[in-house]
Amino acid sequence: MATKTTTAKKTAAPKAAPKAAEKKPAAKSACKCAAKAEKPAEKKAAPAKKAAAPKAAPKAAAAKTVEFSCFSPASGIVELAGDFNGWIPSKNPMKKDAQGNWSAKVKLQPGRYFYKFVYDGVAWEIDQNAPAMADMEGHLNSVIDVE
Repeated sequence: MATKTTTAKKTAAPKAAPKAAEKKPAAKSACKCAAKAEKPAEKKAAPAKKAAAPKAAPKAAAAKTVEFSCFSPASGIVELAGDFNGWIPSKNPMKKDAQGNWSAKVKLQPGRYFYKFVYDGVAWEIDQNAPAMADMEGHLNSVIDVE
């Protein structure tokens, strides 16, 4: 707001002060003053913003493959449900090895995700090898932070 006042005083200083004074009460002229004050600042900052834009793009596109695993030799089916798949277990079925270890790989963008393992389509359980946190509804979920 201080820049608006400064630019308004600079435009009112020439001999056309009565015209500038007439335009100040109008909302349109106030917007024009603000736009004029911002435009020079944008021109000075524009090279820095252009240089920063390419740096932000690779971060957003840097999905990582995350492997989820659990041990349940007695289960016939294990699925992975989380906020990354709309809590729909069938979207991420897990594969079982000969020792009873189940695993699934999921590509995730950087961020924090909540998840659970679903055993035989019935039992929703947290990952015993990961931190857990209650969601806003009070449900306890496993948490993974992808960097």
